[in-house]
Formats: sequence, C-alpha cells, structure tokens
Amino acid sequence: MRKTLCILLSVFVWTVSLQAKNSTLKQNSRHYITVDGGIGYSALMHNTDAAPWKGLVGANLQVGYEWRYKSFLLHSGLELSSINNSNPVLDFSQQWQGVYADPLGTTAGITENFAFSNYKETQLLGQLNIPLMAGARFNNFYFLAGAKVGVPLWHTARAKTILSTTARFDDLVGEMADMQNHNLYNAEESATNAFPARINPQLSAEVGWYVYETQPKSAKGKSGSGKKGKKPMALRVALFADYGFLSSVNTAADYASVSDP
Repeated sequence: MRKTLCILLSVFVWTVSLQAKNSTLKQNSRHYITVDGGIGYSALMHNTDAAPWKGLVGANLQVGYEWRYKSFLLHSGLELSSINNSNPVLDFSQQWQGVYADPLGTTAGITENFAFSNYKETQLLGQLNIPLMAGARFNNFYFLAGAKVGVPLWHTARAKTILSTTARFDDLVGEMADMQNHNLYNAEESATNAFPARINPQLSAEVGWYVYETQPKSAKGKSGSGKKGKKPMALRVALFADYGFLSSVNTAADYASVSDP
C-alpha cells in the first residue's frame, strides 16, 4: 500500500541569526550576510490510522543574503535541513500460500503466516532548501514569509519489529512453529530502505526579535585616517515553521518484505 501524499511540517524554535552588513548603497538601503541555525520539532504526517506519525527533533543550518530597505526585508540563501519522524505501526500479518512436493512426488498445500508486532519505523529526511522570503522590521520585531524549494539529499526509513512465523500443511500436518531449520521462529528483525522523496515545495514563515545589534559606523575611522570602521553585527532569535508536500512516501508496512520459502 502506497500513499501518494505526505505533509512535511517543521517547526524550529530559538533560531539564531548572525548578521553582518557588507555594503551600503544609500542611507536607507543595506545588504547583510546571515548565518542561521535552528532546532525544534519535525514530522512527516502520514494520513493513515495504521501508522500514526509522532515526529522527532529536526534541525537546520542556513547561509543567506538579506536586503533591507527602510522597514522592508528580502531574504534568500541556501539551507541544509534535517527532518525526522517516528511511526509506531499497529500489529499486522501477511500470508503466503504454495504447494510443497517431497522427493517421492507427494504434494500438499502449505500456508505460511508472518505476524509483525512492536513495529516501529524511523524516517530520516535531509534537504537542501532554497528560500525566497519577504517581510518587514519594526523596531526590534521582524517577520518573514514566503516559499522554499527543497531538494532531498538523503531519505532513509529504518524499521524494527518482532516477527513470528508459523506454517500449516493443509493435507498432512497441523500448525508448525519454532522450527529454525524450516525458518519458523520468533525474533527481532530490522531493515533499512530509502523511501521515495522528490522536489518538495514548502510554505515558510518566521517571526523574531533582535536581541543585540551594534550601531552602524561611518566608512572612515574617528581619526579621519581613512581606515574603515568595523561592520555592524546583529543577533536575533525567532520561531519559524515550514509546511510542504512530498510527492510520494510509502507507509511503514511497505518495508516489511517477505520472501518465498
């Protein structure tokens, strides 16, 4: 069973942005280089009752460019984002039916049952995001809103479960279990697979507060010697959220594969 839609949600708190002004075109126009880091909650929200999403810790790191004209802000850059998710899956089972033939030519129908319990999956998604956001600053408060395009770099699903296998020869014997030489056992199994992840368009919003900022200095030092003054720096904290759509994501049950005996 495959779900064709998965919602990507990332909420990062205490995002710290370090800004350095690198040029001034005119009095009300300034250019900044920004470095942003964040950590918070992330989740891949599957729309299925069998595998409810819980989410895990996510993080990001961004190097960007920001232009400010009076109160207006325009922001872009490159962002590395890690989105993680946890899916506990309800117990389920699968069945295989076939025909057994012994060396004497006797045939009998065989049914194998595979029961999965304590099934849990962890999904790890890494993206390179390209944001384009606009907003405004009023005193120490600022906000940005816009869109991001995410390009997946890694997309891994790790599954772990307790597997119980039994078999029944319909015409010869009854239920058989705990026979290692016939692959009938109870044991913990795990597997790692890559799930489909393609270009991920996202909506993004950010609100924050400047907690520290140095005042701009003139191009020349106070002594008039012609030496340039230090560039102003700023430190801000913010809360932001990304909301996007992955084009195709499997449910956790897809990773439980059973091979023919």
